[in-house]
Amino acid sequence: MWTNLKPIDLTKVKTYPFPENKYFKEEFPKTQIVLHHTVSGPSIEGDVSTWINGKYNVGTPIIIDRDGVPWQLFGSKYWAYHLGTGDHNQDKRSIGMK
Repeated sequence: MWTNLKPIDLTKVKTYPFPENKYFKEEFPKTQIVLHHTVSGPSIEGDVSTWINGKYNVGTPIIIDRDGVPWQLFGSKYWAYHLGTGDHNQDKRSIGMK
């Protein structure tokens, strides 16, 4: 399984038009990266539509789809709720990737 892993080709990064009102455009120094797991289906649409239609500013700046293509939703210098801990300082200081 691990021998089949390939590096992410950063030249294939795609952008997604994520609404600016669904994340916080406040810059904070980042101290960690948090990798999340998703089972929302074959594309990123399930996660993204849940976040866009949700009440709170939940999201991650980067989602990697099943084909290994990284999608940039918003700048990683900004933040959104993604940890679910209630400690928003952790949300602010980490980069969530899904």
